[in-house]
Amino acid sequence: MDFSIRFELNAVFLTGALFLACGSSSPDIDSGSGGTGGTGGSGMSDAADETPPGDLDATSGDAAPDRVIPGTRDGAADGAGDTRGTMDASVPDGMTPQPDATTPRPDATTMPDTTTPMPDGMTPPQDTTTPPPGDASTPEDLIREMLGRLKVAEIEAKTRELESKSLPDRFTKSATYTAATEWVRDFMAIEAPNATARFDEWDGYRNVEFTIKGTDPTAGLYIIGGHLDSVKNTVAMDDDGSGALGVALIARALSFYRYQADIRCVIFDAEEGGLIGSAHYAQALKASGCEASTCLKVYINLDEIAYDPSNRMNLRIWSDSTELKNLNTQVNLTYGLGLTLTMGTGSCHRSDDCSFSDQGYTTIYNFQTTQSPYYHMPGDTSDTLNFTYLTKNLQITAAVVATAAVPIGRAP
Repeated sequence: MDFSIRFELNAVFLTGALFLACGSSSPDIDSGSGGTGGTGGSGMSDAADETPPGDLDATSGDAAPDRVIPGTRDGAADGAGDTRGTMDASVPDGMTPQPDATTPRPDATTMPDTTTPMPDGMTPPQDTTTPPPGDASTPEDLIREMLGRLKVAEIEAKTRELESKSLPDRFTKSATYTAATEWVRDFMAIEAPNATARFDEWDGYRNVEFTIKGTDPTAGLYIIGGHLDSVKNTVAMDDDGSGALGVALIARALSFYRYQADIRCVIFDAEEGGLIGSAHYAQALKASGCEASTCLKVYINLDEIAYDPSNRMNLRIWSDSTELKNLNTQVNLTYGLGLTLTMGTGSCHRSDDCSFSDQGYTTIYNFQTTQSPYYHMPGDTSDTLNFTYLTKNLQITAAVVATAAVPIGRAP
């Protein structure tokens, strides 16, 4: 055959073979779908095409999650009532939850932008211990966070430690009373460095004062107090280890934040001897020029706030201020503390509240509704206390003071 004819036939045969080999495998690209081969593609592998029908979120077009997402919680409140999403304990802070091992991973060169919004229903992990620069938390956010610092287990541990240091009693001017005041001051110096500690001493008596300075000199002062001394031969963990230690633990929780008003948390001496410590303090405060209308807004007394054997969670609040009683009700509801509040009247109830009302100051007295049968007896020990009840009583007091003093941010 002529070479030119043979060349033309070979070219025809070659063209046909190429057509048969390539024609059946031409790609089917939808230019509007953003497929992996287009310039607007998502960067995900072809395995996404294997998603069964009906397994897509009709709103977003993304694969709908069909399992619990690692690193998030279901929104249940923790002990502080905080319903914001938090990291699961199994995932270290700052780590991004990894996809299920059965899900094909994107190619390393086409990983999605990490600024892409998370799928519906997921809450991004939050580190609540270190706020971002320019944090815009509301006062309610800050108070809710602060209440989370008052934990039942820690309060019980501190209470039992105080009891171990109180034998046989904390009678005023005794070595055990003095040692207890120094123990409180020392652990607060470590655990609450933003609360300034001071011993108020005279004639062998000693009060302990913790101050959190406010930012606005015109915003006034709020004081929480309770007495640490006891009668003879009792460690007195309800009367009034619960209130005195509670005052320090409230100061510790409050000290992580800044407020417009000043806050003082004071442990008083010699209540059992005739309100000696609180009378000395209140008289000196009035003599300094601190008036009720412009300076001390309220004194809150904590005395016997931990005995609740039937788990009734009922707290009596004595005050002549309707506004302050309403604030307690509001705080109890806002932060889901679950207390039943019994409101009463009067500004003097045979405790340190009398020392302040005698100087013309507004007072509140928080008191358990069930009187302990171990009152002023050796049986008044930590084993008789309800620590969940005690914690809630400290939380409502801390939240009332924080709300009134107006939190404006976290302490540096």
